[in-house]
Amino acid sequence: MMRPSSLEHRKKRRAINEPGLAHTHRTATPRGYPAVTPKTPRPPRPPNLIDPPIPPTRLLLRITMTNLKIVSSLLLICFTTLEPVIGEEANTTTTKPGVQFSARLESLFTSLKHTEYQHTTEIDEADGSVKCDCSGLVGFVLRQTYPEAYVSLRGVEAPWRTRPLAVTFYETFVSAEVKPDGCWKRVKKITDALPGDVLAWRKIKLEAGSTTGHVCTIADQPEPFGEGMVRVRLIDSTRSPHENDSRGEGENGMGSGYKTFLVDDDGQCVGYLRGKSRVTSMIAIGRLVQPTAKTSHADDSDYIGMTIDAAIELAKQRKRSCRIIRQDGKLHPIRMSIKDDRLNFVIENNQVIRVLRG
Repeated sequence: MMRPSSLEHRKKRRAINEPGLAHTHRTATPRGYPAVTPKTPRPPRPPNLIDPPIPPTRLLLRITMTNLKIVSSLLLICFTTLEPVIGEEANTTTTKPGVQFSARLESLFTSLKHTEYQHTTEIDEADGSVKCDCSGLVGFVLRQTYPEAYVSLRGVEAPWRTRPLAVTFYETFVSAEVKPDGCWKRVKKITDALPGDVLAWRKIKLEAGSTTGHVCTIADQPEPFGEGMVRVRLIDSTRSPHENDSRGEGENGMGSGYKTFLVDDDGQCVGYLRGKSRVTSMIAIGRLVQPTAKTSHADDSDYIGMTIDAAIELAKQRKRSCRIIRQDGKLHPIRMSIKDDRLNFVIENNQVIRVLRG
């Protein structure tokens, strides 16, 4: 049987350790035991503090980070669905042809140290020297980025030409509206134009030994500029600088400036401003695109799928000159001259995948 002293001791300890009894019993600590301080029970939290409100700054940060994640995901989707590039590594990037063309032209302009307008094309990128006319500049950058589009330039005007001229660009863009499966697509409204699109206007009367018009590259998104007018920044090579031009007074050659174009009710260019004078002109805009056709001429379809050696041998049998302009994504340097009956091969894995005449 437990001794009374032990039972009494247990009751006292229980009264001290149990919070519900701590405030109802006043007990003394038995001899030989350390003093025990009763624990005060923790009051329950008010209901309105169980889920405290998020501070405004932290809430704004959460919303901002969520939006950034959404935007990043959308950008990733957009960039992974772009058209394949036309450039030195076509199989490793997703840049559109016009974007790469525009970037190369802007880079040439940024590194420019000396320029001069002349009809002979002399461009040294390492020295920052650009000496050429308008078609020479556009043609040079095309050959460096998208030779397929360069050899696709076609026209019956200016039969004396040995390379594409301004009127050749104009004719190509107009023809692209009828035959849209090539390397060029016509942009009818100037307000729909994008950086990297090429704009050309032609003279009505052409004479050998004289310019056939002008060709330039759209550098920024065109903007409305008054009733029936659109203003746009251009990069070109010219004798006559434009508004707010990088070329100083009396300077010519490559540069960048703004030009105001006249548009009709459908948004198509019908002329431009020269000072305060309105000049009516025949204008067309072209955009670089991936071709859907494998050949530019129906008679060349049997080259598709051939090995390089077999294609070259067949060209010799048919007495046609030929050359490779791109092989496994890498460009082969080509000259400025274009021949309507010459075959230009695009090679992938030792097989011909595209044949273009020019």
